[in-house]
Order: sequence, then structure tokens, then C-alpha cells
Amino acid sequence: MSLPNWFGLSKTATDPQTIGEAIAAAIDDHNADSAAHMSTDEAIENHRDNEVIDHPAESVVNDKIEANARQYVAIVDPAATENFDTIQAAIAYSTSVGGGSIYVVPGTHYLSTNVELPTNIYIVGSSALTTIISCGYDSGEYFELDSDTISAGAICGFENIVFDNLSGGVVDDIATGNNPSDLFRVINCLNLNHQQLIRKCNLKLLMTGCTMFISDKPLVKVRDSADVSDCLFNGLATSDNCVVVTKNDGVTQTMSFKITNNIMVGGDQVPNNYFGGITFNKSRIRDNDMYWWQANNDGFVASTISGNLLDIWDTDYLLITSDRNFIQNNRITGGTGNRLRLASGADNNIVTGNNVGTAITNSGSNNLVDANITT
Repeated sequence: MSLPNWFGLSKTATDPQTIGEAIAAAIDDHNADSAAHMSTDEAIENHRDNEVIDHPAESVVNDKIEANARQYVAIVDPAATENFDTIQAAIAYSTSVGGGSIYVVPGTHYLSTNVELPTNIYIVGSSALTTIISCGYDSGEYFELDSDTISAGAICGFENIVFDNLSGGVVDDIATGNNPSDLFRVINCLNLNHQQLIRKCNLKLLMTGCTMFISDKPLVKVRDSADVSDCLFNGLATSDNCVVVTKNDGVTQTMSFKITNNIMVGGDQVPNNYFGGITFNKSRIRDNDMYWWQANNDGFVASTISGNLLDIWDTDYLLITSDRNFIQNNRITGGTGNRLRLASGADNNIVTGNNVGTAITNSGSNNLVDANITT
């Protein structure tokens, strides 16, 4: 004979509620009691009194932590109700609490309007393959960088982001003043736009670990120094406007650039002017692979050009037009004429250890040209 299910029995002979139903009701009442376990030496009261409250890792949602104690002051995740649906909303909130880093989950996140980016906001994605910022092809939305509002020590820029379909470019500095005291950072990003990354920036630029596809516009325009390293610049097109980095419009002073360990590849084996025909001051251009190089208009003032592979195209060549440059250990290939030339007026340069494969034209004065491979 099978035994009866105890939970299915009535509580008493006069109460038809089953034992199981009574237990479930008691548990519900307990769960609804806001004072449960709050008495002395009971669980919640002891939990609240502990100096260290131990939660399972990643069990506390972001908005339950003080803003200044969070790793990310805001998270963009449309699937989580406690986070922000859009980048615009996350920036607005982060600005209201004093700025900080914003984390953007994997997926495509659209800009529906131009977005002001204060210079104490740093936007971080999951990776430069999965976190995408985009807009429609014809919309032209972009980030408006306001460097007038910069605060000392602030971190501004992007990390681990894919930029796609931003036909108006990614960043334009709307500031009217001069406050280039901090860096604008672009770290481990992928630019699929074939458009400008930074239309204007009044801050110092740090760009590293990026892959950038560009065509007929300067990728970056800055008013101060730039440090560009470990990047791939690909798809450079035929126009001489196709440059990696150049000055903001209207800026006339010489600039200090450091350009190291990059690969720069032109499209369709055509000449390109990668540095925009501008003058560099005390710059270091080192250890880059540059294909279809054209430097006929570039002036490097007291700069170092060292350890580069320059594969020039057609009749182009590396032309030095300024003074006190240090040109060492470069390999220059391609072309049909003399590949390295010091123009008249390019004086007091040091040119050593380069593998040129042709004669070096030296039309300047007091230049040291020695120990180069010219045949």
C-alpha cells in the first residue's frame, strides 16, 4: 500500500488548506515582510553591520554603486534596464556626475544626432571588432569635442571601438579657445569610414594600435603635437589630400609629431602624400613601413626620420627641404630617379646609414652625408 503524500494532506480535520499550501503561504508572507531578518544577530542586520559586504563577483549592478567608485560611470546596454539605451544618454548622465569612462557593450550603436563630447568623457567598447558606432550613410552625425571645457587630468577619447558609416567623420572640435593641456586618445580602434577620423582637434593626440581605412581627406587634423604608433593606415587614395596627420586649418606654427612603427599602404599603387606637405618640428618618424610614398613637399625641421621602409612610386622621392634633420637607417626602394634629395637651402642635416640604392642629391650646405648604400 502506498503512503499518502504528506504535503497534500489537510492541515486539520476542519481546515481544507493542505500542508504544502500552508508552507508556501508562510514563505510568501516572510518574503513580503520588509523587517524579516532585521533583528539583532539575524542575517540581514549582521550583513548591514559588517565593515566589508561580500557579494558574488559582478552581482551588483552599476547604478547601485557610487558614481565616483565605478569602473565605468555609465554602461550603454539597451538590453539591461538599469543601464543606458544610447551613447547620447550615457554621455549626458556621465557629464552630470563629473565625467568618467563609459562602457559600450557589443553591438551596433547609432548616433541619431550630433553628440557633444566633453573632454572628461572616455568611451570604451568591448573590442574593435564587436562594438560599433554608426549612423546612416547620408546622416553625417559625429561627435562634437568641446575642448574649452577640459579639466586637468581628464581622459578623453575612444578605445576598442569600430567606427562605421559615419560619413561626416567621427570627431570635430567645436571649441573656440586654446586648451591643449591633455591628450585626446584613440586606442585599438577600427575606422571603416574611409572618411576623416578627427576633423579638428585642439588637444594633443595619442593614437595607437588602430586600423584606419581612409581615402581622399586628411585622417586627423590637430593644432598641437601628435603621437601615432603601431597603426595600419590602408586604402590611401590618389589625392594629395590623403594624409595621415596634418594641421588644423589656420594653424601656422611648426609642430612636434612622433610617428613610429606604423604601416601605411596606398591604394592601387598610386602616389600619396602621407604627411600633407606641412612642416614638422622636432619630430620622430621611425620604423614605419610606407608604400607608395610621396614626400616632395614635406619639410622636417630638427626632426628624426629613422628606421623606415619607404617604397616610393613612379618618379617620386623623399625630398628634405629644411634644416637640422637626422635621417638614419632608412631603406628607400622603388622610383626611377634619385630617391633621397636634399634641396637647396636644406642645411646642416645628418644623413647616415640609409640603404637608398641610388645616388643621394645634396644641394644644401654643411650636410653630413656618410655611410649610405647608394648602389
